[in-house]
Amino acid sequence: MKTCEYCGKEHDGSYGSGRFCCQSCARKSSNRNCNLPKKNKKISDTLKNKSSEEKHLTALKAAETFAKNHPTIKRELPRRKLCKCCGKPYQYKKDCDNPEICHFILTSKPQILQLFDFDYSKLGSCEIYNEYEKVRNILYKEYVVDKLAVQEIVEKRNSDQVYLVWCLMKRMGIPSRSFKEANQNCILKHRDSAPKKMSHRYQYKCGWHTTWDGKQIYYRSSYELDFAKELDSKKIVYECENIRLPYLNTRLNEIKIAISDFYIPSTNTLYQVKSSWTYVKQDAIDRYKLFTNHGYKVIMVYEHQHYEDPSKYPDESIRNISELD
Repeated sequence: MKTCEYCGKEHDGSYGSGRFCCQSCARKSSNRNCNLPKKNKKISDTLKNKSSEEKHLTALKAAETFAKNHPTIKRELPRRKLCKCCGKPYQYKKDCDNPEICHFILTSKPQILQLFDFDYSKLGSCEIYNEYEKVRNILYKEYVVDKLAVQEIVEKRNSDQVYLVWCLMKRMGIPSRSFKEANQNCILKHRDSAPKKMSHRYQYKCGWHTTWDGKQIYYRSSYELDFAKELDSKKIVYECENIRLPYLNTRLNEIKIAISDFYIPSTNTLYQVKSSWTYVKQDAIDRYKLFTNHGYKVIMVYEHQHYEDPSKYPDESIRNISELD
């Protein structure tokens, strides 16, 4: 005769494994155990601060204890797994030293990582982390420090996978530029000309002009075209919008790009050609200070009048482009 583990009554052991006298006692016992503190939580708290090696030894010890107490039940001992990326043994996936990096390497497209000399022969060893850091350092230096565009980084390696490289940088945690920062960087690096279209409905006369020595320049107002023709008549060699420098616009309290309208190399002189609609006195003074600090001579051409001294700059008219911003 056996004793029921729940009600304590004696029975012949015909029900189930013989632990309980009937189905009712078995279910009541199961529900009672569910209401007790969970053993799994205790186990997880015990293993929480242990290393992968210690967890594996704990699992082996638990398996050996179970085998001694239940010799008739066959149970395989826990086998250690090896991470496919770093080669480290682990019991659970979280036990890997750097599970996020390992997952990143295993799920990234090899042809993209190999653009940056990623060595896949290091898979299965901890040296694979050095390859990851090498690729990240290359991307960080070229994108953040050298301020190259993603397209330039890709073209540098004779590839056209711009979007995939951008996704790679995003997954690696490299901060991307805002649209404004990208646009300013593009202008500073001369990768594209300054905007040829104005944002408001007042579009000034603009277009391409051929200089006396055969160069093509883009003028943005009739005032600039008149000044270009004046220089052509005197056969003076000049450049347009070739000098671009960042500066602090004190009126708006933000970083802007100062672009030279005309530059004469023979005299090292910059000309800022403005009309009453495009002229803002404080902005002109800020650009004057910037260019003179870089060693250039600056002349303001306002309504066809030349001004060399910023203290004599005229005040802007009531109606000008600043009101349209």
